[in-house]
Parts: sequence; structure tokens; C-alpha cells
Amino acid sequence: MIDFDARSATFLADPLAGFAELRRACPVGWSKADEAWVVASYDAVYQVLQDHETFSNEAYSRGDAPPLLVLAQDPPIHSKYRRLLNPFFSPGIVDRLRPKMEAYSTELLDRVIERGSCDLILDYGNPFPALVVLELCGLPTDEWLKFAEPNHAMQYATPGSPEHDEALAGMRWIAEQIFVTAAARRDDPRDDLISALATAEVDGELVPLPDVVGITMTVVGGGVDTTTSLYGNAMRYLSQNLQARQRLLDEPELLATACEEFLRHFTPAQILSREVRKPVEVNGQNLCPGELLEVAVASANHDESAFPDAADMQIDRFPNRHAAFGLGIHRCVGSNVARAMIQLMIRHTLERMPAYRIVEEGARHYGSPIVNGWITMPATYPPGPRIGSGIALPTSN
Repeated sequence: MIDFDARSATFLADPLAGFAELRRACPVGWSKADEAWVVASYDAVYQVLQDHETFSNEAYSRGDAPPLLVLAQDPPIHSKYRRLLNPFFSPGIVDRLRPKMEAYSTELLDRVIERGSCDLILDYGNPFPALVVLELCGLPTDEWLKFAEPNHAMQYATPGSPEHDEALAGMRWIAEQIFVTAAARRDDPRDDLISALATAEVDGELVPLPDVVGITMTVVGGGVDTTTSLYGNAMRYLSQNLQARQRLLDEPELLATACEEFLRHFTPAQILSREVRKPVEVNGQNLCPGELLEVAVASANHDESAFPDAADMQIDRFPNRHAAFGLGIHRCVGSNVARAMIQLMIRHTLERMPAYRIVEEGARHYGSPIVNGWITMPATYPPGPRIGSGIALPTSN
């Protein structure tokens, strides 16, 4: 057994090397800093994520942030709430959202295309997913920044710092706004996710409003942060690898396959949490009830036993059985919407800014072992023309 510290400067400087060493030396290591076991191999991660009876998601109930329901629940209530969500993340919903997604993306890029410079995260990567998710939920899109920024800051702000306290306050503000909206939609429903949750019944009873809040918090957080993180990493890679960028410009039909490889290689949610329910053995390590697990999905996605040449980015890699969206009953419910968003984001950026360049000295990474994301990513490019979106995009102060 080795002591593995995902928050150490050595690990954060090169997480993939740290995960590789853990897989080689001890696929189930111990993190003294987090008082948790760290599961690193693909087979072990697969075992844990597929076995919801032994490994509980109630590990996500710990902490002082508002609870993220469905994510932080186990069957039977998880299954009942998940069924309420499934219709809102189907391929049909993606098709219904696509025209608005195209318009939002076009307008955001129109705002910066004539300047010849922008911040790919602040000007586009943050607002676009937030606008789409808020549209889906039925929350005010003109407040996108107040919904998005606390979710981002929770990932990179140091606990106990003023930035973290501000992010926590922002998360509580989000919860309050969702509660007020859900209460109003219970009496006056509309065609949106919050209305559906507020008027739904489970076991003959209306879903409690606090639970509507918890479910919606999960949707908003998952939608606005992980998509932005993946976009930033993909655009940085394509800035540094011009041959791959040109191939996507020449073969746009390859984009969907490339995005699966971006998901594998730049796994946004690098570590998932579980709590041991009953005695079990994982990769030769005996685990006891009550112990915490850090399930290193990013490590599993780079396991050489599961992915040939795992360290290499191959935009045409197929098949690609990555675990970036999780596995089992807790697999990301929003994967259809997330895939549609990231493919559109990369396609539009490459079409509008085919010669962009990342200004590396201005790029700031989260520096977090949990989410692989970017705070800022300035870029330059030859100015281009506005093309018009047909919508008046809301702004946020």
C-alpha cells in the first residue's frame, strides 16, 4: 500500500504520471490527506462503479454545500428520481434544443469575432453551456454568470479562502432561486425541467420542493462546469497540435469520434466518490463498511490494459470504452446533451476561428485533482465577420 496525495504539488504538476505510478505500484492506494482509498485501474473502477449495492453514492452528502440529489442518492429513491430526469435528456430533447444552441453559440462568437482576441473560457466556454442548461431547466438566462461562476469556483477555490466562501454563498443563492422558481412552477407550470419536477409525483406524493432544488442543483452544476472544462482542454490541445486541428477542419465528420477521445484523455471529472457499504475486496485490498473511496476515472481512462497506447491522443480512436461519464446506474444522465454541446462548441470555434492561437502565459488551470478545468484561456485569431444569430442574447452583470 502506498500513500497517494492527489493535492500534492508533485501530483498536480503531472496528474497522469501520478495516476500511472499508482496503477503500477498499487492499484488501490491510500490517501492519508483525504482519509480515503484511491482506486486507479480500469478493472477496479469498473467494479466499483457498476456495483451500487456495495459502493454508495451517499459519499456526496458530506460537506457544507447544498446537497446534489440523484447524484448523492442510492436506490430505490435514486431510481425513482432518475426516471423523472430521463425524458429531459433524451436524443429528442437534444434535437429540440439544437436551434437555440446554434443561436446562442453564434451570438457569443459574434460578440468577439471582430476583435481578433478573446478569452475562450470567459467569453464562450463559460456562458454557452450555462445558457443551454438554464434554458433546459427554465431558469433565467440573463443571470447565467451567477449560476455558472459559483459552480466553477467550487472546483478551484481553496477551502477556507475568501473565494471559497464566496462560492459557497453563490451556491446557496442558486439553491434559493431554484426553490422560489419551483414553488411558482408548482402552481403555474411551464415546458421546462423545473416545472416537470415540481409537479411530479413519486409514490403518490409530490416531490418535496427541497428535493426539486437538490436535483436541479446537480443538473446545473454538471452541465455548466464539466462541459466548459472539456472544451478548454480540447481547444488547448488543438492549438498545440495543428495537424489534428487541420484534420478536423478537413474531416468534420470525425468530430464526434474526436470528442470521445477528448473525453477519455482530458476526463473532466477526474475523481468520483463512493462509500463502502459492506466488506469487499478490490484489486486485492480489503475494504470495510464506512470507508471512503476516491474512484480515479481519469486513471482508468489511461490504463494501458484497457486502451492501446493510452498515453497518446488519437482523435480517430475507435472503439473507445472510456468511463468519463461514469458507469452503471449513476452514469451521467446528461451525456446526450453534453455530447451535443461539446461537438457544437468545437465545430463553431474551428469554423469561425480556424487559425486561433492560445496565449499560454495567460491560461490558468483549476489546479484541482477533482475537475480538470480552466479559469482563463486567452486566444488570438484573425478577425472575422459577424454572421447574425437572430436572437437578442441576454447579458449578465
